[in-house]
Amino acid sequence: MYRVVLKEHLVQTLFRDEYDLLHEDYQLYLLPSILESKKLAKSGQAKQKYADLEYNVTKQVEKMIR
Repeated sequence: MYRVVLKEHLVQTLFRDEYDLLHEDYQLYLLPSILESKKLAKSGQAKQKYADLEYNVTKQVEKMIR
């Protein structure tokens, strides 16, 4: 078993193959959501205050995960 620590905020005990599945889920579900939020924030389709907040949160999440 391996202990994976993501920026001191998320601690999970994972088997080696479970880590691969977690990374795959990140690629399939979380990453597209982050990219979509960035696009909406940049295009101005969302209210500006909400868009700025959403953009900042997605940047922080992206940094924590990578």
